[in-house]
Amino acid sequence: MSFNRFKQNINRLQQKALVKMGTTEKTVDVDFDKSLEKYNKTKHCYETMYKEVLNVKETLVAFLEASKRLSNEIADFYDNPKAKMRLPALKYQTSVTKLAEETIQLFDERTKDLTVNPLLENMIVFNDLNPKIKNRNNALVDYDRSNRKVTSLTNKKNSDPLKLSKAQNELKKRKKRYEKLNKDTKAQLDSFYLNRFKPVDSPTAVFLSTYGGFMLEIGKHSNELMKVIPKVDSSNWISATSLISDRKTGTTTNTTTKSPLKKKKKKKRKESSSSSSSSSESEEEKEKKKKKKKHHKKK
Repeated sequence: MSFNRFKQNINRLQQKALVKMGTTEKTVDVDFDKSLEKYNKTKHCYETMYKEVLNVKETLVAFLEASKRLSNEIADFYDNPKAKMRLPALKYQTSVTKLAEETIQLFDERTKDLTVNPLLENMIVFNDLNPKIKNRNNALVDYDRSNRKVTSLTNKKNSDPLKLSKAQNELKKRKKRYEKLNKDTKAQLDSFYLNRFKPVDSPTAVFLSTYGGFMLEIGKHSNELMKVIPKVDSSNWISATSLISDRKTGTTTNTTTKSPLKKKKKKKRKESSSSSSSSSESEEEKEKKKKKKKHHKKK
């Protein structure tokens, strides 16, 4: 970096610091700021879509791989042909394997070639616009600094006419450069914003159609699987601990476990019955005491 470039950067930092402290004013272009806000919002959407498409792709691939491992374990567990869940386990294994083979490669290729890569290519435009925005902002800082310098020399008593003339000429150059960059950059930002949908329409359509086809395939395999799954009665659930042999008797217990809700209901019934019985006993004792008092008074 040359000394002049270094000095220029120092002057810009000084000017920005003065603006933050409120000791000098900053030139504000409301229309440009609105265009810049729209650009930043669109840029954020582009970057987020690219990131989340990758996340969805990786998540679905991981989901199918995990489902394959799970289906293999379930099928290996139900190794007895007479087991109640043998057929559903095999059906689940077949469905997941077929779904993974048909979908993973297709989904991976389509999203990569027709969605992820186009989105990445579209984001190259930011590499062109971002430096232009930076140059425009630097030109604004330089213009404000020159304007502050001219104002200071003008208000100063016995200021050097040569310095003032030089500062005024520099201000004219800074102003001209800033106004040109401001106008050109704003036009490019507005053009990009107005045409922001076109570059993303095709990648988005491909991704949604691919995702929709994937969900349809899952639905087909799920419907086939549901046909062979027996109805589940939660009241007949058997705990694995009840299948363990008793060490003393050597027998196995195969009893259904009672749900904790039923136990709670029974406890509540016992408590209510005990409270009602105790309340009835207390009432009887009160009546007996009243009778004794009356009998005593009569005597």
